[in-house]
Amino acid sequence: MDLAKDKGEKGGKLGKNVGEVAMIGEVLTGWQEIKDVRNTVYIMVYLVGLCVTLPLFTLITLSQFWMYKFRDLELDGEHTSNGTKLNQVQKDFPGNLNMCLNIPLAVMVITTTIFGWKINPRTRLIASGLLQAVALIGLTVVCAVDTDHIQDKLVWIILVLFMVYGGLNGVYQTVYGGICGKLPARYFGMGNAGIGLGSFFPSVINIAIVAIDPPIQLVGFSCIGMTVLVLLSTMIFFAAGSKTPYYLKYTEHKQQDSFMDLRDVMTILKSLWVNLFVILLTFTQTISFMPAIAALVRPISTEHTAWNDKFFVLVCSFFLFSFFDFIGRNLSNMTKWPKGGRRTDIFLLLSVLLRTVFIFLTMFCNVAPYNRTTDILFKSDWVYAIFVSCFGFSGGYLINISCMLGPQKLPEKLQEMAGSIIFCSIVLGMGVGSLAGPLLVSLL
Repeated sequence: MDLAKDKGEKGGKLGKNVGEVAMIGEVLTGWQEIKDVRNTVYIMVYLVGLCVTLPLFTLITLSQFWMYKFRDLELDGEHTSNGTKLNQVQKDFPGNLNMCLNIPLAVMVITTTIFGWKINPRTRLIASGLLQAVALIGLTVVCAVDTDHIQDKLVWIILVLFMVYGGLNGVYQTVYGGICGKLPARYFGMGNAGIGLGSFFPSVINIAIVAIDPPIQLVGFSCIGMTVLVLLSTMIFFAAGSKTPYYLKYTEHKQQDSFMDLRDVMTILKSLWVNLFVILLTFTQTISFMPAIAALVRPISTEHTAWNDKFFVLVCSFFLFSFFDFIGRNLSNMTKWPKGGRRTDIFLLLSVLLRTVFIFLTMFCNVAPYNRTTDILFKSDWVYAIFVSCFGFSGGYLINISCMLGPQKLPEKLQEMAGSIIFCSIVLGMGVGSLAGPLLVSLL
């Protein structure tokens, strides 16, 4: 009788366990059947990626506006805002801008990667996005008002606002990298395409505004104000999209709940060191050139024309670089070449090392012609344009290939952390590049 009772109890427990397994199976099946309705999350990832670089490159491409803000007031306005002779503040500003944006950005990326797990990713991204908008609104106000009477203090006000924005953008980027690591691989590629568009779009908008030829005082206000609207709209879209079942399917049960395991970090670094090095060096090269050197190039002709005074730097430096960077990212996304493997790692290493040559080639073009001690070897605007185009394309291609191939080397449980570490490598490269930019300018 007791034996029958025991069998009955065991049978009941077995039935209960089978029921639980069946229930779990139904839940998992339900999760698998959840679709990204109307590609909401796909579009959301693209827009959030767009806002990683859109405000950043908007600030960088406004070189002529910053030259106007820091013009020599004792000379006539037309000459000092668009002319060939730069004062010391104008010459140093692109490099200082770079450092004030990218050094706080690098510090906050590392800090957020280590300690950010204590706060929900959704909360971190929305909070950092909104606070970035506040910093950008402050810059918009500075751009809108007449600051000629406080020109000696203006450079410090602007650089402090850049530092605040840069630090907040570091938090934003790190959280975004972790989110991309949780989602399917194609979402990482889509986010990277959004980042590429964010670096390309500001140059197009800037050229369009200059073509309309509004008063130069309105250029900074219009461009930065536009980025504020895009950023706020994206945060609203993300707040809604991050509540969808498809987003929760990949993120709700994968929240990091403890300090990152050092062994996992070492595993990622050992597996991805080539990809991380290529990403770091590519961004170091790019940011050391953009805008420290790119903003100082001048056309060979010294004639005062609309092309020379208004469009040359915008088109030949910022537009061409960002356009071919965008093409490189998207072409690599379509071809997915080269495939993974040891030969690919060697190819990536050699390519990124050879890419350094383009920086020195551009430095021997007509860069800061009245503020340099070295000779100009390439006295052709077309040669400079070709160098910049190749430099941009190679950077976009190498970055996207390295980002796509990297996480595939790891098991699924480490891919989220790998996404954050990849963004750490990106931002660290930007920080190193911002330090290298002024050093390169000093070599001219």
